Amino acid sequence: MLSALRKKIRELGADSALVFHNDQFLETQRTSDHIIFQIVGFTGSYATLWVGLEDLCMFTDDRYMVQGIKECNNRASVHSLCSLHHYVQKNSKVLLIDPWQVSKKHSANFSMEFSACKILFKPFLSFTYAKEQIVMNLPFFGRSECVWKENFKNPILICNTQDLSFLSRVATKNSFLPTLQAYAVGIWEEAYSKIFWYVGTDSLIKEQDVLPASITILPLCLWKDAIQKKFSKIYYIPEHTPLGLLEWFPKARPISSWSVPKKRCIKTNEELEAMRQVHVTEGIAFTRFLYWIEINAVNEYCKEYDAVLKLEAFRKQFSCYQGPSFPTISASGASGAMIHYVPKPYDQMHIQDGPYLIDAGGQYYWGTTDMTRSLWLGNKIPDPVYQEDFTQVLKGHIDVAMSQFPVGTLGSALDVIARRSLWQGHKDYGHSTGHGVGIFSNVHEGPVQLSSKTTVPLEPGMVCSNEPGYYRNGLWGIRLENLFYVKENHCGWLCLDILSLAPFQRCLIQPKILGKKRVLWINHYHQHVLSTLGPYLSKDEYSWLKTQTDPINI
Repeated sequence: MLSALRKKIRELGADSALVFHNDQFLETQRTSDHIIFQIVGFTGSYATLWVGLEDLCMFTDDRYMVQGIKECNNRASVHSLCSLHHYVQKNSKVLLIDPWQVSKKHSANFSMEFSACKILFKPFLSFTYAKEQIVMNLPFFGRSECVWKENFKNPILICNTQDLSFLSRVATKNSFLPTLQAYAVGIWEEAYSKIFWYVGTDSLIKEQDVLPASITILPLCLWKDAIQKKFSKIYYIPEHTPLGLLEWFPKARPISSWSVPKKRCIKTNEELEAMRQVHVTEGIAFTRFLYWIEINAVNEYCKEYDAVLKLEAFRKQFSCYQGPSFPTISASGASGAMIHYVPKPYDQMHIQDGPYLIDAGGQYYWGTTDMTRSLWLGNKIPDPVYQEDFTQVLKGHIDVAMSQFPVGTLGSALDVIARRSLWQGHKDYGHSTGHGVGIFSNVHEGPVQLSSKTTVPLEPGMVCSNEPGYYRNGLWGIRLENLFYVKENHCGWLCLDILSLAPFQRCLIQPKILGKKRVLWINHYHQHVLSTLGPYLSKDEYSWLKTQTDPINI
């Protein structure tokens, strides 16, 4: 594949190319589909590949440096993403970029970013669609189409699959991300008081008859012609529309602002109630898994991937479960230090005595989950250094959970709060503290984040993760994650309410490091977990959970 790619670069008159990690919808590709994986074997979710006629370099962030070096295995040199700009300026004269991988807005920045080289926006990559997509209708959860009337008075081109599924209330049974892989034009029809959708995709759409008459689905080649004939003018969203798609509609006009992603992040009361129910279901399955892995995993010589299958088996006992929201991270020992390590079915890595990290999420018809727990398995006494690392991470997690803050506060403020305890010991972690979470949609839902880079204030109804961590290369990784939603507290102030339900491993908590207020918080949380999940557990599971959630003395 690499030789064919280099041949294409030469034919198009370039000496190098950039390959990004996203697909033709500007969203992260599934591992088996993305071109970077096919070329260098990298399975992470974020990287950029620089392809020269002789050299090959991959650029990624702190989350994936260790993993990238291991997986690339000398097929490409691995560099920090912050050095990409300098490297391209120095090594590229004519740089090729596929217009389907960049938005109109982003493409305008490239000439300034890489001023030392000439940039060619020409298609040279092959993108795949899901062979088939089984569609279903989503509940409205208290939302009304009428609120979008002003947005769709003129036909708008929608390329973001999360926005499309959210607005059209159409989901799919696609793996991990159950949104409709398609482009669409939406227009408000006053006579029907709703948006009519003209959707184009090269997937075979199954069970299409369940969709309302306001949704028309066509193959892409027919869709393109139909849109050009039906609408004399259409509008597009610069940050979400691939440059390549605009070559089909050269007269399309940009809109100045697009508020749907932010409104999508602010959940209605009905959506929040659905999420609470989902997290009880997920909590039951996850807690059963924690009981199983503590009691059985090491003694039964389980592999990391066996644990993935076991958690799936617990979830599948519930009819509302649709599948995982991302590939499950099941990491024993040093594997946990690779922040997004994912075991493969063919891997022979057994779960050992000692550190273990499980980071898993589920898709349910009325909600999406994401939860992480770090454990010490087996009969060996926990390493005191591991206990200290664990407690400092838990300290930051609880500090975020207990936070109260004024309206207008950015997620960056909570990101600092989560790191404060670690910073005092000259420790840190190379990922954001939290990300937004959708409703039967993307487990990483923008634009809300707990990150130094965010510009979006936290608002009531936003659902986000709280997942500080600490990683010792070659030894272990620790990450503790719950989901929460933002709610009003007192006039002008906001606080957080927890959604996720599962115990933190009690034997790892050092009360003196945690402090009295945080011990009271963990005791209250654990009693909530016990009282909520206990009635659904077996006698043995309940007995184990009761021990795990016994109040901690200080």
